[in-house]
Amino acid sequence: NMLFTMRSALAQADTEADRDTDVARVAAALSAGAVTGARGNSGVILSQILLGIAEVTADAAGDSGGNLPAIDAATLGAALWRGVE
Repeated sequence: NMLFTMRSALAQADTEADRDTDVARVAAALSAGAVTGARGNSGVILSQILLGIAEVTADAAGDSGGNLPAIDAATLGAALWRGVE
């Protein structure tokens, strides 16, 4: 189930964020694909983690002027915690 969910997330990211260098846009596309393609409990949990990453990277992109070319350890940690919440 997690594999199918991740494949759906990747397909969405390939469609929406192809060659994009903005981590927040890629994370948002991964999240959208995972939410729509989630299978089973484990897929839903994975989609929630990706949603947390998308939310935190969007906030970080806003704080840095709208573009987030890379993600640091602190932002990744905060993103994973948001997914847990």
